[in-house]
Amino acid sequence: MAGTRSERSLPKLILTPRQLEMLNYLRQDVRAKQIAERLCLAEATVRMHIRDAYARLEVHSASAAVWAAFRLGLFGPDFDA
Repeated sequence: MAGTRSERSLPKLILTPRQLEMLNYLRQDVRAKQIAERLCLAEATVRMHIRDAYARLEVHSASAAVWAAFRLGLFGPDFDA
């Protein structure tokens, strides 16, 4: 028997450690350029990780991505809303 849509979608909702790291910066209101500077990455690389996280979470903005990750428990118990 097939599962519900959310059960079938769950594997794609899991973020990579790097994508979750990007969302942690976004929830602190750190911009892509600043993230790139802090991590010694190209800004395009940071934007790619953020874009891929949005796609996995099926959202289109930083605030929506942070909220979705929070709802899914991806930030852990130390999340400070």
